[in-house]
Amino acid sequence: MGQIPDHVIEEVRRRADIVEVISGYLPLKKSGANFRALCPFHQEKSPSFNVNPQRQIFHCFGCGEGGNVISFVMKREGIAFPEAVRFLAKRYGVAVPETGKKSDSALEEVYAVVEEAVEFYHQTLLNENAGSQVRRYLAKRGLPDEMIAKLKLGWAKEEWDRLALHLGRKGFSQAVMEKAGLCKPSSRGNYIDRFRARLLFPIFSPGGKALGFGGRVLEDKPGEPKYLNSPETPIYVKNRLLYGFHLGQQAARRENSMIVVEGYMDLAALHRAGVENCVAVSGTAFTPGQAELIKRVCDRVTLLFDSDTAGVTAAKRSGPVLLDQGIKVRVLTLEGFKDPDEYLQKNGKEEFQALAAKAPPFHQFIMDNILKGVDVNDIDAKVAAIDEIVISFKGIKEEIERSHYIQSLADRTKTDPKLVRQKLAKAMGKAEMERVPVKPAAGKPSKLSPILNAERVLLRALMSHPEFLETAAYGVGEDEFSDAAHRAIFTLIKDLFLKGEPAAAADLLNSVQDEEVRRAVTSIMLDRGLVDEEVMEAAARDCAKRLRADKPKRKEAMADFTGAALRGDKEGAEKAQKKYFEIRKKEI
Repeated sequence: MGQIPDHVIEEVRRRADIVEVISGYLPLKKSGANFRALCPFHQEKSPSFNVNPQRQIFHCFGCGEGGNVISFVMKREGIAFPEAVRFLAKRYGVAVPETGKKSDSALEEVYAVVEEAVEFYHQTLLNENAGSQVRRYLAKRGLPDEMIAKLKLGWAKEEWDRLALHLGRKGFSQAVMEKAGLCKPSSRGNYIDRFRARLLFPIFSPGGKALGFGGRVLEDKPGEPKYLNSPETPIYVKNRLLYGFHLGQQAARRENSMIVVEGYMDLAALHRAGVENCVAVSGTAFTPGQAELIKRVCDRVTLLFDSDTAGVTAAKRSGPVLLDQGIKVRVLTLEGFKDPDEYLQKNGKEEFQALAAKAPPFHQFIMDNILKGVDVNDIDAKVAAIDEIVISFKGIKEEIERSHYIQSLADRTKTDPKLVRQKLAKAMGKAEMERVPVKPAAGKPSKLSPILNAERVLLRALMSHPEFLETAAYGVGEDEFSDAAHRAIFTLIKDLFLKGEPAAAADLLNSVQDEEVRRAVTSIMLDRGLVDEEVMEAAARDCAKRLRADKPKRKEAMADFTGAALRGDKEGAEKAQKKYFEIRKKEI
């Protein structure tokens, strides 16, 4: 069998949710941010096997086994990597071509023809003169050439078959053009372009592979939709994609927060202002697949939709989808402003971020929106408002949070909180209402020496915030780490950071061959007692300082040993050697 292409492996990892896969083998139980079970790889009486849906990894604190969804299937089924990928691909409907075979070409051609179309439309836009319709529109919207290049924007002229002719000259068949959603047969039997007279926004996979387009008309025309997206194709599945995710995922990981906007131009405006942790839903209803995509990089979302009725409705529908994934949701409205672009041009990035930080939590937003204009002295209006609001409380899993909103609603509507609670209990069922989740203690690795623990803390911080390499951990090198696996992880993080690639646990595991290193990665990421996010930068700085401080002592002892040995000073060499091993013993 040939080698499986990287983009196929990425697609398998993206579609194969680790919780869903492992729950087919084990009875997983929710425990805080993780799921837990008895480990399938060794005998145990208390569960120490942890699965983290956000990072898409597992780790057992009992036997040390860990990895991602593919490595779990490899170990559980006793199969090699390629077979595990094919096993998951078959389950999740991902076609797996084999490079070097004639039959491989079908899917690869679809990717290739979309890539060619992206470049063709982009060059068409770049070749337009400053006075053309599309260039004037982009100038009016304040999008400079660097943003046009970053988003790879394109222009489809108002011609019937310009792209089809170009792709034909490049050797692509009409069948593959249609399969990729770029062209379609006309009533005359020839093939015509799907997109005409539209500004094009290429839509990419999380790994940066072009999959399809969203097209916007520049002038409203009767019977013409303002936006037109590529149809579903073998590579473009819109309910599992978000526009701009490939550009925003690293910033979202770094800030543990994603801003979700409505349209392509909203996202472009945020990027132009330097706000990169953002994606756009592109006018479609938010889906669980899109929420899962976000959950893999962060667990906080700010919804930024229009403040009109349609925008508020979209926010109300999107919030529960995200909350179901365990994501904390806030809703930001820019009152008095047409869109984020207008706000950012007037107020700038800093004020926008300050405003976003103060955005109300989802349930607070629901309450504010429904109670706005309600006369609480009008009993019918009050009852109707409370009935509508308490339904949104059904999704609150944390009892303290639920009680907070019940009390707040009671205070604002001048109602007995017991009556509000009764309404909610009736809406969600009494048994569920009275159930308070119990958080079992997380499994932890055995007690380590201070230096090894410092190494783990620093690596955990760097996996979440690789930019600390240039700040809190500046000057730390591989030889500061006493543990071989820790040295390997640090080297991988640094290499990925220098390449501009993600350094989160699931991404690191793609580059790890050594089993001990793989186990160390998952152990560090799923050790919940290791370090809190709020103090991560300070902890990283302290640990880096500790590692740098211990390095000279080791080097000095080794130098003393080498010098004494060269001089033939047996007693001095033994003394230096003893000192060196005492330092190492403290570290290990």
